Amino acid sequence: LLLVRCGVLPKFPLNLVSELWQLTISGCSFSSLPDSIGQLTALTQLEVKQCQNLSRFPDAVTQLTNLQYLQLMGCSSLGSLPDSIGTLPRLQHLSITSCSSLSGLPDSIGKLTTLTKLELRNWEKLSSLPDTVSQLTNLQYLQLTDCSSLSSLPDS
Repeated sequence: LLLVRCGVLPKFPLNLVSELWQLTISGCSFSSLPDSIGQLTALTQLEVKQCQNLSRFPDAVTQLTNLQYLQLMGCSSLGSLPDSIGTLPRLQHLSITSCSSLSGLPDSIGKLTTLTKLELRNWEKLSSLPDTVSQLTNLQYLQLTDCSSLSSLPDS
């Protein structure tokens, strides 16, 4: 399902979206994803792109227990990720690009034991990675591009 330049996220009958495996939200003007997003339990891919008013990423996203790929791009008002993001049991690929208000990754990132790919791009406020990144034992690919404030990496 592709939603482009929506003022609000439309409500869909659960029976129509219960088997939805990919959701791309692009250029929409709402400030938060609804908590009902957690009902999309078959979702394996969630892409949120150029939603410049998005300031809140709900804890309900952690109910997406089949989520394997999460991309946040150009969400310039997003101030933080929920600490509960570390409870996504199947997340393999996390990509964050040009989310200029994000100050950092939550410590719970280290609990993403299935994460194999972490991409952080064009993130000016990112000054350090949490020490828990060293707990990502399955991480095979780490990309840090245009993170101009990043001054150090965890020791271990």
